[in-house]
Amino acid sequence: MKKALFFFAIAIVLGWTGLASAAELNMKEGMWELTYKSEIKGMPMQMPATTVKQCITKKDAVPQQKPEKGQECTMKSTKVTGDTIAWTMQCRSKDSTVDSDGKVTYKGNTSEGTINSTIKQKGQEPMYMTSSWSGKWIGPCK
Repeated sequence: MKKALFFFAIAIVLGWTGLASAAELNMKEGMWELTYKSEIKGMPMQMPATTVKQCITKKDAVPQQKPEKGQECTMKSTKVTGDTIAWTMQCRSKDSTVDSDGKVTYKGNTSEGTINSTIKQKGQEPMYMTSSWSGKWIGPCK
């Protein structure tokens, strides 16, 4: 159950839509490989790293994936400061809500970021997940 919930939470955390206008970012547009390491507070086992590939542009500089079926994500705020984008978002499905605060800093063809999420499922205590990632540009988008 906790393993399935972890993958559901990762899908939600990755399910945001990049809405930041980031023309001034020191970020190479194209295909990026992002490796996430996540932990859920109070969960004794170490979560395996997750690697995804995404096309990221300056127009949509917040890493994103399509939301899962039945999931609706809303970007609450975005702020660009130098080469860093910070955001808050909320994802909802029938039985859960995930509130997240994230930040990514671009350094040309590399990036680093963090996301702190509160996961609330009906009938359960809230869970707190922290994800950090490193990214690298791997080529043009296909």
